Amino acid sequence: MRSWKLALLAGCVALFAALPALDLVAQSKDEKKGSDRGKKQEGSPEKKPRSADKPAKAPGRQYDLSTRGVLGAQPKSGGEFYELSYQIVEGKKAVKKKAWVKIDAETVLLRDRAAGVAEFKEGESLMIFGKPVERESAGPGGISAGKNFRLIQASRVIIGGKGVSVNEKYADPKDKDFDWCEATVEKAGPAMTVTYEGASYKLDIDRKGSAILIRGDGDLKRDVKRGAQVVVSASALSEGPGGEEKDERPAYKAEQVIIIEPRLLRWYEALLQK
Repeated sequence: MRSWKLALLAGCVALFAALPALDLVAQSKDEKKGSDRGKKQEGSPEKKPRSADKPAKAPGRQYDLSTRGVLGAQPKSGGEFYELSYQIVEGKKAVKKKAWVKIDAETVLLRDRAAGVAEFKEGESLMIFGKPVERESAGPGGISAGKNFRLIQASRVIIGGKGVSVNEKYADPKDKDFDWCEATVEKAGPAMTVTYEGASYKLDIDRKGSAILIRGDGDLKRDVKRGAQVVVSASALSEGPGGEEKDERPAYKAEQVIIIEPRLLRWYEALLQK
């Protein structure tokens, strides 16, 4: 009887001695699981934010007049003023307006022109409105080759050059996959590749129609004339042509004027900042 009690007592002592070791094993397993979870999270691809989800940029300079219009005749007194015809929306109705706009040597003058993709140079910055896609390329027999294939598909607007800005809120109402891509030319030429968000993408042009533009310096004498289609950013003036009290047409000093490409007018909704 006594030997039985001694054996039971020895077993309890051995069990209590083993408990710290069991705790260490369990703790080690938990740490390993946590480490594995961390590795999976680090290795999993992050979903890239679309332009609608990206942080908003700081607002640029605000102008008293920022619009697209057509330059008209100069006043009889001459000078550096031009009549500008444009439209604004009041309620749901488009209303025609006219104003005097002073365009002089101090005005930043830019000019858009239609171009070919091959005209863009390596390292040049572009804004592209297209569909960035990424998928694994297929090998023989449809078996995955394990390589990522990246493409900016159906690119509709491609613009590079000076002072480029776009309407980041512009979207295709029927296809939400279209987005503005801020890219850099990686390999120039007709079969262009660009760097977008740190990866290499092939550029695909929309076969249904596209606008490829280069924005460069304008010429005051050559480009500023009656009938020119323009985008004007201007500040209000207290006096109009000839230093006289301004008439019913308000007067503005043009800070920047972009001479737009008339053959691609329908694409300027995507380009004009709102």
